[in-house]
Amino acid sequence: MGKKPKKEETKKETVLDGGAKKHIIAVFLIMISLIFLLSLFGKAGVAGEYIDKGLAFLFGAGRYFLPLIMFILGVLYFRKMKPIRYTLAAFGAVLLYSMLLGLVHIFHDPKEMLELAKVGQAGGYLGFAFAYPLAKFLGKIAAVIILSGFSLIGLILLFNASIFSLIDRIKGNVTIPRIGKNKNTDALEGEDDNSEVVEKGVEKEIGAEELKNNIKSLEFVEGPKNDISDDVIESPQKKVGGGHIKQNVYSGINWRPPSFNLVEKNEKRAASSNHKEIIDIIKQTLHNFGIEVIPGEYSVGPTVTQYTFSPAVGVKLSRILSLQDNLSLALAASSIRIEAPIPGRSLVGIEVPNKKKSFVKMRTMLESSEFENRKSNLSIIWGENVSGKPVLANIEKMPHLMIAGSTGTGKSVCVNVLLTTLLFENSPEELRMILVDPKRVELSLYGGIPHLLTPVIVDSQKVVNALKWAIGEMERRFGLLQEVGSRDILSFNQKVEEGEKKQIIDKETGEVTEEYLEKLPYILIVIDELADLMATHGKEVEGLIVRLAQKARAIGIHLVVSTQRPSVEVITGLIKANITTRIAFKVATQIDSRTILDQGGAEKLIGNGDMLYKSADSIQPMRIQGVFVSENEVKRVVSAVKKQADKIKYDDGEDLSQSLEEQLSSATGVFASEGTGGEPDDELYEKAKEIVVDAGKASASMLQRKLRIGFSRAGRIIDLLEENGVIGPPDGSRARDVLIDGSTVGEGSTKYEDSENDQSRREKWSA
Repeated sequence: MGKKPKKEETKKETVLDGGAKKHIIAVFLIMISLIFLLSLFGKAGVAGEYIDKGLAFLFGAGRYFLPLIMFILGVLYFRKMKPIRYTLAAFGAVLLYSMLLGLVHIFHDPKEMLELAKVGQAGGYLGFAFAYPLAKFLGKIAAVIILSGFSLIGLILLFNASIFSLIDRIKGNVTIPRIGKNKNTDALEGEDDNSEVVEKGVEKEIGAEELKNNIKSLEFVEGPKNDISDDVIESPQKKVGGGHIKQNVYSGINWRPPSFNLVEKNEKRAASSNHKEIIDIIKQTLHNFGIEVIPGEYSVGPTVTQYTFSPAVGVKLSRILSLQDNLSLALAASSIRIEAPIPGRSLVGIEVPNKKKSFVKMRTMLESSEFENRKSNLSIIWGENVSGKPVLANIEKMPHLMIAGSTGTGKSVCVNVLLTTLLFENSPEELRMILVDPKRVELSLYGGIPHLLTPVIVDSQKVVNALKWAIGEMERRFGLLQEVGSRDILSFNQKVEEGEKKQIIDKETGEVTEEYLEKLPYILIVIDELADLMATHGKEVEGLIVRLAQKARAIGIHLVVSTQRPSVEVITGLIKANITTRIAFKVATQIDSRTILDQGGAEKLIGNGDMLYKSADSIQPMRIQGVFVSENEVKRVVSAVKKQADKIKYDDGEDLSQSLEEQLSSATGVFASEGTGGEPDDELYEKAKEIVVDAGKASASMLQRKLRIGFSRAGRIIDLLEENGVIGPPDGSRARDVLIDGSTVGEGSTKYEDSENDQSRREKWSA
């Protein structure tokens, strides 16, 4: 007999949404409060006179405060709070108002209390009902203590805040924490999408006049410059998120992180009840192939469930791994992944996709205890592992990151999660960014935030300049660390906070002066599509990325590169060797997975944020369901960040390329070995130029033979000739075209003997 199918439960349709009901109550309360207010001043007609008499009869002189209490309660009902909070807020308002009426009535003689209530004075009949019994049986002093105590309780319930925080708000000395959720203040948990940032229930508008200085594109790297230093007051340190974090002062204002209410929470996940059936199928399938296993525990994640098994003695793990397709067939699953063994445990894990998949929302991760207790403001929330636990990573420990996977598998969302998390944690004083977006549509959302060193870069040539500038900045920072005897950026910034000075010796006069050190912000360079850069400036970009990845960790410059083409031409061996932290989304073949992770597994992923995360200190990659953040959520966070700064301007309209050229020309020795299209530094350059012009073609092997030099030097001269427009780009295995004629050799010009033919070759070279 088969099991009887369960009757499907029909959901009850509600006439009104829960939010609609609360807004109706809020509108009603505000409307009644305004009518009561008009009746107090005789502006509500004949009905208003009767309302005023009724209010005087019930509340006496306290009727003048009733509209205020009702208005505040109505405003609270417009906010998004937990359902119980609406009830507690209403109860707190009633309790506060009643006790205040009792306090107004208690200071009169008990014999006069009833007469005052009859004529509508003092606290009316409601105040009399609370004051008279207490005064008669306990005395006035005890009655005042009780009424005052319950008034404070009502106030706490109404605003859901401690007494000390309420006092601070009244004084205006609000200290807003850098990060983390305040567990005791969820009364004002909601926030309108376009409203000002809310922290601890306080809204504070920041006007444009409070911001003094525009952000400069590349002069800020030594620390924020402020012309109003006399007005800057640093707040005391607050211990938040497991460490001491200072409230940031930037451009003369207190920097406030965006509210967590700008992003969404997880919905309740439907529990699956067929785990026992799946375990039996796996066990029976393995038994059919002669493999005996003992089932263990299972962990339910948002996307997959990991079932653990202990194989019998003598069973080779390779036999279990070879049965992935058979298990997929038996379970009717799209794909399964076998982790054999699970790191640190003598078990085999079989990951089976859930029938109902769940999203991991950003606010749930931000409010988790793992994020709240983190030790660094450079922590990133990646998502939930197969056990449903949040997974965090620290950029300082990565120290660089590579993200790769097929199109539409979640790479751009992952980059958005990384950037948005950092915006929740860091002010522009702590973190600066260079965003590279060759596709022009992914990172353009972040244009205008004060954390950017330059507008979002979309030109590949500017990317090369930006990377060269980053190397120059790296060398400058290493020089600073050497001068003060610091090992890394953390110890250097610690000396800045302690007010340490450095000595400067004038070379001409020998005079020694001292000046304060300036704080160094972290710099994050995000390249959204590495394949496009490798196609246009492959060798140069690879060298710059490798050089940064090798040395930039200590001085706070970190790289994040992303690509949808995980091939060896893009993710080269040198890049992989220096960027050990990698994230792989779903790919088409096992070869692509091995290119990213040096092992298979990514081809078995489901997609939609399902990823494998491999850090430098992990043996096996960890499977994670990535956080999902929508475009609207990103826009809300970026809007909240922009509201604290003027419209960003960059060096009187200079673009990145111009500013970087200035930085490069002023650098000494940093780029001496790199061609920049300027004066060549090889004495054989002119001789090589004559040789290729006479021959009408150019190749490194030809220069090796003619000049009797090594291949590396010949290749460098070829690069210099290309950068200066003498020869064209490489064309497979064929020799390069020469773009100038013999009459121009030595003149430094690039004239063309045949206007049409040479123009076409020049256009090809430019492309």
